Amino acid sequence: MSMSFSTELLFFAVYALGGWLLETGYASVRQRRFVNRGFMFGCFCPIYGFGALLIIHAAEWTEGRISDPSVRGVVLICVSAVLVTWLEYITGLIMDKVFQRRWWDYSGNQWNLGGYVCVEYSLLWGGIAYLLTAFLHPAVSGVLASAPAGIITAAAWCVLVYFITDAAISICVEWFRCQSAVRSPFRYTDAEEYSACVADLLAHEQVQRMDRFIQHGRTTCLKHSQAVSLLSYRICRTCRLDYRSAARGGLLHDLFLYDWHDSAAGGRWHGFTHPKVALRNAEDILSLNRIERDIIVKHMWPLTPAVPRFRESWVVCLADKIIACHEIIEGIGGQEHDCNLKKGDAPPFHR
Repeated sequence: MSMSFSTELLFFAVYALGGWLLETGYASVRQRRFVNRGFMFGCFCPIYGFGALLIIHAAEWTEGRISDPSVRGVVLICVSAVLVTWLEYITGLIMDKVFQRRWWDYSGNQWNLGGYVCVEYSLLWGGIAYLLTAFLHPAVSGVLASAPAGIITAAAWCVLVYFITDAAISICVEWFRCQSAVRSPFRYTDAEEYSACVADLLAHEQVQRMDRFIQHGRTTCLKHSQAVSLLSYRICRTCRLDYRSAARGGLLHDLFLYDWHDSAAGGRWHGFTHPKVALRNAEDILSLNRIERDIIVKHMWPLTPAVPRFRESWVVCLADKIIACHEIIEGIGGQEHDCNLKKGDAPPFHR
């Protein structure tokens, strides 16, 4: 990774983090509870990072072409306002069309375009561009310039891996959420077919016992397993895999039937031991095929060394982690993603 690219990544991270702090701080104070604003689970608001990079490069462009400082400042404000407004519009439009949800809505503001952008906030972006280039960015650049090249590269790799991981999980979880939306292009009408795959399992007393135990956050083991099962079913059905085995294995993957938060009940080494416990319990109540067996015993990879053998096992392994992250984030102190804005509701910081 080149030094220039590493530095750009760190600039992105700093300003994406700053945007997240502004968004989350404002929303939390306003609602008197912690609210994780934005699309991603972690502490990044990417639109702030990308917007800052556009402004920085616009400043470099104007500095090389305009000698008069006053004229250069006015041009920078205008160019930055246009560029970031364009970024805001494209981002809002794509997210609305793909996920059928708006993370900000300017419909109540004058001179708005589709509710995605408005003149008021375009002017605000211009003002932010001036403050960023005149005060904040020189300080950030100075700090990074004084850091050793090895530290910059290592930090950039950490940011890249973290961002890709967070983005992948956030996109998958949001995609899963929008399955039930009426307007979603990914929506299935195969509820009866899914129910036929797992109806006998859900009617079993041992499976219903999972509802007695909390799994992640405020979600019971049964609800968690149902969510994993449904997501795995939909992915495998779309990919023309064995969706029946994926649905059934996903429903039974956590059939360990104890409170794993209690070390005396078996929770001390729960992460390493519960797949085999769940497999034994599942085999006690029904006959499993080889895919279902592989799904149950290997769903904790890579925490457990057993590598999934079948494609359906990989799907359930991924679905389990996506759903778990979703449940943990929403269960911490009542934390939730604040992205259901009412018509015309546009807080000052909104990504």
